[in-house]
Amino acid sequence: MKVTLSYFAQVRQAAGVETESLDVPEASDLAAVIAETADQHGEDLKALLLDEDGNVRPSILLLVNGAPVSRDASTTLDEGSSVSIFSAVAGG
Repeated sequence: MKVTLSYFAQVRQAAGVETESLDVPEASDLAAVIAETADQHGEDLKALLLDEDGNVRPSILLLVNGAPVSRDASTTLDEGSSVSIFSAVAGG
């Protein structure tokens, strides 16, 4: 099935693309798709998205079809799902 990933801020810079479509197995979970994407794009993106244990970092914000989802929850993706990945921004 196809899903679309959109990258924002530092994540976009590390991925080197703004958006991409991926073919993933039916009923893939969000964490697995994030880990696969991090592996495909190299160490910069992997270090930004995943901690030492391979879990999505707390500083990463995820939306599926425009709705925020918990990085800890097992979110199953459907055909045509749209995933937006943001890094938290600090400022003053």
